[in-house]
Amino acid sequence: MAAEEVVVALDKAFTSKDNRAIVDILTKMSNFRRIEIVEAYRMKFGKDLTLCTINKLKPNFEKVFRSLIVPLPTFLARELHKAIKSPVRVDRDAILEILSGPSTNLLRFTTSQYELIYGRSLEIEFLEMAAEEDFKTFCISLSLTSRPSETANVDSELVCRDAKALFNAGEGRYWWSDDENESCAAVELAVWIALWSKRSRKHLRQVFSEYNDLAKTSIEEAIKKQFHGDLKIGFLTLAKCIRDKAAFYAERLHYSMKGVGTNDDTLIRAVITNADVGFSDIKDVFKKKYKGTLEDWIADDTSGDYRYFLLSLVSTKKRSKEFGAN
Repeated sequence: MAAEEVVVALDKAFTSKDNRAIVDILTKMSNFRRIEIVEAYRMKFGKDLTLCTINKLKPNFEKVFRSLIVPLPTFLARELHKAIKSPVRVDRDAILEILSGPSTNLLRFTTSQYELIYGRSLEIEFLEMAAEEDFKTFCISLSLTSRPSETANVDSELVCRDAKALFNAGEGRYWWSDDENESCAAVELAVWIALWSKRSRKHLRQVFSEYNDLAKTSIEEAIKKQFHGDLKIGFLTLAKCIRDKAAFYAERLHYSMKGVGTNDDTLIRAVITNADVGFSDIKDVFKKKYKGTLEDWIADDTSGDYRYFLLSLVSTKKRSKEFGAN
């Protein structure tokens, strides 16, 4: 459909409060296309599309709607701000999800957008957040990541050197103490963080394999032995995402719906982040690991137009390549 037709159809849906028509229109297009439609709507009707919905939509439906009609880096920047500035405590898991999941370019766009929106760099925000110092350093390094493209060739010699560097900076240094603080202090943290934030995911997967051969233990077991607290969770989260991004997001989606109640913020964020690239791999993993399909879980945990919105997003095929994919 031409932009003119889309904005007229949307305006008609808003006027008649036809939420399902809104869903059907928006979920068939990519994030880039939706941003074009927002501008076309403003030009035709002289109104900000996001502000037209305040009194017409239910809260969770409106959250999904508002999240879809802004650029993905803007959405992720806002989610990071909410996680860092949480009034109760820093939302560590949300921060790690946003820093670990997106492509390098998407994370760069998100970092730039954060400063544009809030007038402060993420580096400053992480330095000032209420968290362990090592965890702050970890978050800053990931936010400033300079990973090579995933299409770049992997240097097998560099893989071997990196695996040895990780081993020599940690497990290879000395006999481990039962005191977790003493063990963690002995690790050359700068070496670990530098390699994990500057190497491509494809490269790191091979480093993990080489490390296992060298140390006779998995990288995850090494992390559990050498680190503690939020830093340990940070490395384990990143390792999980590097090994299998689909499994990582399947777990986040499951977490959002398991037990009593629904963590709607996590559910919406995981769906929006993957809306353009599609859910085929995630759904395959989800079905194998958890009882029922992703659609079944969403249908059981949500209701009404909110349920229809989420199901439309996860059921539609890939809309475009990942924002800023590398």
